[in-house]
Amino acid sequence: MRRALQLTLLSIFLTSAIVGSIIGWVSVDRITEDLIERELRTAHAAINEKFKMFDVLLRREEEVMDKRMANAVPVVAARLLASPETISKIPQETLQALSKEIGVDNVYVIDKNTVIIATDFEPDRGFELGKISDGFRGFLQGMIGSGKFIPDRINMSSKTGILTKYGYYSPKGSDHIAEVSIQVRDFLAKERSPEFVDFLFKSFFNDLVHAQEFLTSLDIHMVNGVARFSLFDRNSNLPETVAKGLYEQDRITEKSGSSWTVFSKLTPVETRLSTAEFLAITTKFDFFDLAERVQYVIALLVGMMILASALAYVIAVRLATRYVIDRVETVREGVALISEGEYSRELVISGQDEINDICKLLKNDKVIICPTDTIWGLSCNVMSEEATRK
Repeated sequence: MRRALQLTLLSIFLTSAIVGSIIGWVSVDRITEDLIERELRTAHAAINEKFKMFDVLLRREEEVMDKRMANAVPVVAARLLASPETISKIPQETLQALSKEIGVDNVYVIDKNTVIIATDFEPDRGFELGKISDGFRGFLQGMIGSGKFIPDRINMSSKTGILTKYGYYSPKGSDHIAEVSIQVRDFLAKERSPEFVDFLFKSFFNDLVHAQEFLTSLDIHMVNGVARFSLFDRNSNLPETVAKGLYEQDRITEKSGSSWTVFSKLTPVETRLSTAEFLAITTKFDFFDLAERVQYVIALLVGMMILASALAYVIAVRLATRYVIDRVETVREGVALISEGEYSRELVISGQDEINDICKLLKNDKVIICPTDTIWGLSCNVMSEEATRK
């Protein structure tokens, strides 16, 4: 009986320790996931706010560029659109001289099919702008012959990734669009300073990396149907599979141990025309320190559960031995002696429970102990005639 009770208690406490450890591990794991999710939301909210500030800082610079382009693009239209049949044959040197004269970086002529048929920026020659997006194709086709000048937001060249601002103008009745562009970094370096450019495109956003505990790097890509260039480094391209995935969902998470790379989608701040369909935010997090803390907490929790279970087991065994097993052993030994003929034997058991009640019945001759072929003997209630006859 003693061994059976000990094994029963041991199995109960071992089961409790295992179940408690599993529940603790699951709870800590869920708390960790919630913590990471909050960290991600906080980082992306900070990036969103930072980008709004970035947009405000650039607004004044854009206004200066818009005025320059508004003055330049009618000159391009007057010089290049006068003879539509010869537009594609205009020498490169003529176009370069025109750009320099009107104070822009490049000039373009776009036909009604949204194809660039003349430009002094060779990588863009022959490029069909309508492929960037259906919305942009619709915008350009709506511009043709409108007599309007519309400046674009700051964008990236979909061919080279150069940060550029574009302005479009189509004279009334014309089948072509005159376009001019200003390369933003060069413009800011000349008009402001190279230090301002470094601050705006490096330090300004990198401050977030230092401010967020687990954030290790940050990049922003301008994404459309043909390009995925970085705002900070034009040699950095967003993976094509990620770009396609972000068209269908707002966030993609790649995990490698404690390192997480999170790609999320951010719509441009302004609703004015932009060749970027959305901005892709690439954030990399290193949760190694957090993982170590979680592992420590889980190990501590499991250790405490094992220690508590072991202590509870020892206490339970001692209590069961003292208040149950030892008393039952005393009764068994007494009953065995009485069944062998020592009728003067008295059973003395302390306590106020069922074991004590049995001893009182034996002491008051309420049961008869008869010798049998077993060590236990046979007991019955003398108040029951049927039991006595048996």
